[in-house]
Amino acid sequence: MHSRSGMANRFKKDTMDLMESVGAPLDNDSYDAEEWIPSVVEYWNLLNKGWFKVFIFGDLGDKPIYKYGPDNFDNSIILYYTKEHFDGVRRASDLFSQPYCLSCESVYERQGNHTISCKARCNNCSRVGPGFPCKNINEFFRHCNGCGKEFKNENCYTHHITSNFCKSSKRCEKCGVIWDVKDNNRNGREGHICSERYCTTCGSYHNPKRGCYIKPLVIKPPKGRYRIVAF
Repeated sequence: MHSRSGMANRFKKDTMDLMESVGAPLDNDSYDAEEWIPSVVEYWNLLNKGWFKVFIFGDLGDKPIYKYGPDNFDNSIILYYTKEHFDGVRRASDLFSQPYCLSCESVYERQGNHTISCKARCNNCSRVGPGFPCKNINEFFRHCNGCGKEFKNENCYTHHITSNFCKSSKRCEKCGVIWDVKDNNRNGREGHICSERYCTTCGSYHNPKRGCYIKPLVIKPPKGRYRIVAF
């Protein structure tokens, strides 16, 4: 079993067993993904405790060309399709050379900077991906005096300490909003204010009920003109 031939034989047997279980013919030259992936995913989700979801990426863009499975998936199966062939991919980040969120279907720089509205992001510890946000485990509860957050998962609490996320993300004890320390201390701003939210229109924090005042356009002085003469 530890040899390549042994693993190949085991893989072939498992594949044949799976095809038999979902009713796929064994002698086809090719198989349509849209026809057979739903059957395989439904079979796995019925057989296992975890929830599987398949994502297929192609040559162009950063969005999957096909996907199937529940939104609350725990396990992702990532395939790369090119030249009528499917290659298995361990992580979506391997395709884009930077972190990739399967829930938002977009790349991001760091977990701590990923959008707070992401359904697969834990706002307590900043981790992103299948299985997040962190689930409540064994009636664990701890209030962190450093960031004001409440934790119901020991691993989540430990990670937010060891990753220093405790210092960069805080929870307001008055209104309960989780706010980013760096963003709320830019341009002379001094921390979180309960009634204010960030406005993407004017690029500043203000009370949503107040309305938005778009900043006037600042016209930059023209740069000097240069002429390049080549001989």
